[in-house]
Amino acid sequence: MKKILPTVLILLGMIVLLSLMTITYADIEQASNQVTGNLSTLLILMSLYAFLFGMLMEYRGLSRVIKGDIRLQSTLLVVTSVLMVFVFIPATSWIAWFRLDHPLYLEALIIPETHMILAVLAGTLFVRSFTKESRTN
Repeated sequence: MKKILPTVLILLGMIVLLSLMTITYADIEQASNQVTGNLSTLLILMSLYAFLFGMLMEYRGLSRVIKGDIRLQSTLLVVTSVLMVFVFIPATSWIAWFRLDHPLYLEALIIPETHMILAVLAGTLFVRSFTKESRTN
């Protein structure tokens, strides 16, 4: 029972986050059709949910961090921090800053699907930057 409970909690957390993402996505669609919508706030919230989902995917490392077994990987933390900055800037801001002449590498930050993938990756890397896997072969 002790080993099942954390797994159930992780899965429940993931289901709740997916549900929140679905609700927020509907709100984003509605806000994008309105002029006075809070689209940027909703996009940041969606990125936050994806980031938290990525953290839950790395549940073993998250468990170690919660228990206090922290082994900082500073290089990975710096890279992750830069990725987090890019992920939490909404696509509407990227479009406003670069208009139609945005570089090709910014496409990943404007297309919603790739933006979500990068947010999940940032969450996973964030947890990994505080843990060091011990590989025994």
